[in-house]
Amino acid sequence: MINSIEVECPQGCGQKVQIGNLEKHTTQSCPSKSFACQLCPFTGKQAEFKLHILEKHQDQLTQFFQKAPPQPQVGAGASSSTSDSASIQFDRIARTKNGAGLTAKLGESGKYYCGGRQDGARCQCCDGYCGPDNGCNCSQCMTLDVKGRVLQKGYLVNKEGRTARKGTTGQFYCGSKVLFGVPGCDGYCGPTNGPNCGPCKLLTIQAQDRYKSLV
Repeated sequence: MINSIEVECPQGCGQKVQIGNLEKHTTQSCPSKSFACQLCPFTGKQAEFKLHILEKHQDQLTQFFQKAPPQPQVGAGASSSTSDSASIQFDRIARTKNGAGLTAKLGESGKYYCGGRQDGARCQCCDGYCGPDNGCNCSQCMTLDVKGRVLQKGYLVNKEGRTARKGTTGQFYCGSKVLFGVPGCDGYCGPTNGPNCGPCKLLTIQAQDRYKSLV
């Protein structure tokens, strides 16, 4: 079968991989995989990427890993917004409530989902609900995605869980190597111009409606 044929990794790591495992190799285990920064247009291999984060984004790195201080108990009548804010800021794994008051949890994509009705124009790829396990989410859960990842204004998370932002073309790009067989393309979605992947094309449309307030 064609999936069992071995080919050389297109990213130049020198390994031979079966066609059936090529996408997994290039996006997960390849030592030559390119990493795209969530906070700026930088892309580079793992060692370069780590150095970039340490040199350019120390404040965000510290905030991401800082342990939450104990929260004072001020009685049953205390506003729940304070605890929700602390949950969003510090605990990015636990379930939390979104701005609509619905309980949201991380799905298979790493995005937040509440299972409620979608807001904004309905997309053709979903059933009109926010998750509950994958796919597109509502604007309130996208807000949790943005806050949970400490993203700058204008950054969103596409339906596959990849951080994306607008390039010079006005299209959203995630910077990931997920495009194969596209003429004139190096396989990457952007990161600043050129072809973009399907989830980022959809995100470009959604950013004009459902997620407009976030960009």
